[in-house]
Amino acid sequence: MESFHLLDLASGAKVSEVIRQFNGLQPSFELRPYKFPQEVSLADPLDPDAFFGIVQEYKSDPSVRLIALTASPLTNNYFSLVNSRHDVAIISTSQSELYTPQFCIEDFLHEEILSCILLMLARMNIGHYDTRGCLLDFCEDKRDIVIKLYTGSICADCKARLLYYGVGDAYLAGAQKILWRISKDFHSGKVSRGCPLGHPVCQEYANIQLEFRERNIFFATSFRDEFLDVADHLRIKLREVGYTLKVVNEEISNKSILCKICKTIQTCKYGVAEFSGLRHNVSYEFGLMQAFGLESIAVMKRDRLGDFEKEVSDMKGIEVIPYATIAGDLFDKIHGFVAGRAETREG
Repeated sequence: MESFHLLDLASGAKVSEVIRQFNGLQPSFELRPYKFPQEVSLADPLDPDAFFGIVQEYKSDPSVRLIALTASPLTNNYFSLVNSRHDVAIISTSQSELYTPQFCIEDFLHEEILSCILLMLARMNIGHYDTRGCLLDFCEDKRDIVIKLYTGSICADCKARLLYYGVGDAYLAGAQKILWRISKDFHSGKVSRGCPLGHPVCQEYANIQLEFRERNIFFATSFRDEFLDVADHLRIKLREVGYTLKVVNEEISNKSILCKICKTIQTCKYGVAEFSGLRHNVSYEFGLMQAFGLESIAVMKRDRLGDFEKEVSDMKGIEVIPYATIAGDLFDKIHGFVAGRAETREG
């Protein structure tokens, strides 16, 4: 079993509980509490290199592998930094409450402590700038921390490099037990509901959480010129009553556009599909709305209902609300639907 010492520099975390949980999750690593022999004055923000120098001055036993926790931001804006030469690491909990979805600070600390331990054992700077949902993601965009916590894994490249530099299978097995626990805790009700592109983790989930509004309405319609006025008219009318219409006016011609549509849908509470143009993109987006749990309706010009039954025959079970004209009653039908749903929930 490999031993590491945890130094609390007024991090605000329940360090004794962090140690107890971490040690109880796996048999490979042991955390022990540590204190400097005397009070140390540290700058805020904290310069990691300056801190590493202080550790060498105050650490009584050079063989102690030390991981320090602080609430101060690091001057390089990292979550953590390891100095393998001196067997010391620093982890910052600064602004962790700002990331969405919210995560348990103990889970965050377990993940960062584990990362520091593996890098100390390897004595190499292992990781990558691209976000893969790996323990050793660099997270250049700090919001990607939620992807690491959700995925609960070490990518094949990093695992191979850790093994190469002497971090054995037993240690990796112990690490995986911790990651599975973090992932399980984080998964319960806090993560994206799937990806149409098959990604294991939604790359836009943090942005979805930031942009979601109870009064956002996603509008799916044909891209033909004759339907452009529909979205413009509804956007103005709905804004007057406090709603925001979300439209993606692009054909689904590549994966990035599909990702944009999927993200936009998930920022909305309601969905409206306008089927008068008889376009397949509307059927697809309507299906996504329902799959993601939006309260959705289908609308169509009254004089096109016959075409709907012929052209979209496999959707006959879907209730389609007819309207006469865009300027006449379309807004009233949509506003009546969302207002009625809101009243039902409040009642």
